Amino acid sequence: MMLLEKSLNKNNGVKLFTLNKLNIFKKKMNQFFPIKTNSLGVYVDCRDKITFTLKKIYERSSNGNRPIENDTFKLHLSGDGCIITRTRLKIINFNFKVLNEGIQNTDGLYTLGNIFIN
Repeated sequence: MMLLEKSLNKNNGVKLFTLNKLNIFKKKMNQFFPIKTNSLGVYVDCRDKITFTLKKIYERSSNGNRPIENDTFKLHLSGDGCIITRTRLKIINFNFKVLNEGIQNTDGLYTLGNIFIN
């Protein structure tokens, strides 16, 4: 996250990324989550993504920001779907939330993946 904070510019109070810094950050994040394939398509391993996110939350909490009780994470796994009317394309979104992270809005919602169905 230090790379992210260093790459921010301030323009009229709005933080903006430079394209170069954004590409560097994207490449670093892609190293953590290798893309895997199967007969249905490509995917990122959910276990890897959850583990990576929990490690980051634990590091933040050990620095004094909202400590996690008993080093136990409470996860809420959820999914939501919609149908795009003109194309009849169905989209299912899978995500998770760390309940004891202390974030009450969608900032604490982490996406696991999306499935597109015709």
